[in-house]
Amino acid sequence: MDITSGAFIAALVVLAVLPLLGAVRTRRRGRRVGLAVVALGGAVLLIAALVNQHFGYVVHAEDLFGLHARGIVAVRAEDGPAEVAARMRAVGRPGRGVLLEVPVPGERSGIRGRSAYVYLPPQYFERAHVRTRFPVLELLHGQPGEPEDFLRSLDADRLYERALRKRATGPMVLVMPDGNGSRWRSTEGVDAVRGERAETYLTDDVATTVQRLFRVQRRGPHWGLAGFSVGGYAAVNLALRNQEHYGAAASMSGYFTAVEDEYTGALYRGSERAKRENSPLWCVAHRRVGSTAFYLMAGTDDDHTWKATPPFHRSLCALGEDVELAVEPGGGHTYRAWRNALPDVYNWAWTRVRPEGLHHAYPVERQSAFPSSGRSEGPDEPSGRLPGLPYIPRADEGAGRTRLHQGLVTFTR
Repeated sequence: MDITSGAFIAALVVLAVLPLLGAVRTRRRGRRVGLAVVALGGAVLLIAALVNQHFGYVVHAEDLFGLHARGIVAVRAEDGPAEVAARMRAVGRPGRGVLLEVPVPGERSGIRGRSAYVYLPPQYFERAHVRTRFPVLELLHGQPGEPEDFLRSLDADRLYERALRKRATGPMVLVMPDGNGSRWRSTEGVDAVRGERAETYLTDDVATTVQRLFRVQRRGPHWGLAGFSVGGYAAVNLALRNQEHYGAAASMSGYFTAVEDEYTGALYRGSERAKRENSPLWCVAHRRVGSTAFYLMAGTDDDHTWKATPPFHRSLCALGEDVELAVEPGGGHTYRAWRNALPDVYNWAWTRVRPEGLHHAYPVERQSAFPSSGRSEGPDEPSGRLPGLPYIPRADEGAGRTRLHQGLVTFTR
């Protein structure tokens, strides 16, 4: 049951209002009290549901009590490829993908006791693809956060299956690692100075485990990164620092300068050099970017990241890089905004990381765009102004093509 839907909200309105009307009309005191209690309970549930609808914390009612309804396959630390394959066959979901929870030992980073969720698309199990190695999209969560947020709050696996059925994306393996080890701390995905080596874990250890257990492409141009909030920062930062390992990086409401706060602790221990080298804005200004493609999404009501995204977009455009800017008018720093953007991220990521063989089998292109001189009225007007957007790139800043899709305004070089 989708507890963010209008139908669910309407049912709660009825639950709150009808008992209240009954309490007003009845003359029996006991019945009046009972109906008032029911109305109060309905009102509390309605308020909670409206808050959840706005921020998008949980999409489906069954996920309120854990992720068991998703049929997650548990992989043991000692399992090899044969054991993992046997566990997947036992699940038996014809025409559907499989979601696994996989221990990821920190062989290089030294990090222990963490796991990742891995989603394998339906094509992974088809006879025609028994020898196919699939591209990988690594999804990085925010803070406070954990990898479960991609399933519970963003509905990432189901949105992906829906996009596959619509042929809006192609078959990729989705990997959702634990970047923090705790919901209430943040490693920012960096190797801390004389501290935890989160970058090494996310780039090397995660790839080592995934490549050992599954039929995926070797880390390189057919691997991508995507994340929201802190995960958006980490996706861009890791891609810039490991350009030979990733062909694409997508940031949803991310930022582009290194930070330290009460959640991160002293990541850099006063080292300005380490802080600069983990600031994407500085890296773009002082280093060659390479062949990595970038997707930057921001909502106009998300003050901090909305102010940070256009300058970074301009910096990449000035270098002639492959970059798209997706703007969500009225979008905030919420799961709801990121869930709205995620299908577009899937579509974009596939067009950047797909290998040659799968490209011909799944010839998905970017969703239809209309030509623009850099400004646009809307979906029916190919030129003019985009109302409500405080920043619109000029043609030389990447607005050569503009498109509207699912409420997102995307500017593409």
